[in-house]
Amino acid sequence: MHDLYNRKAKLEYWLGRVNTDRHGTDKSDVLKLIEDMQDKEKSKLRIIRCITALISLRKQLENLFPFS
Repeated sequence: MHDLYNRKAKLEYWLGRVNTDRHGTDKSDVLKLIEDMQDKEKSKLRIIRCITALISLRKQLENLFPFS
């Protein structure tokens, strides 16, 4: 079945964002979560949604607590 929405490329893009935007334990924790989701054969769209939610949540926390 052909992927009309090009989910594989989108997942690779968001994995790249995790590697460039996150540092230290944030990066390793998100990558562990992604690996675990892939091992459990979760859909690419669900993984992308989790990545975007985690990145936006982290940005909001950084705005609320700038010294953390």
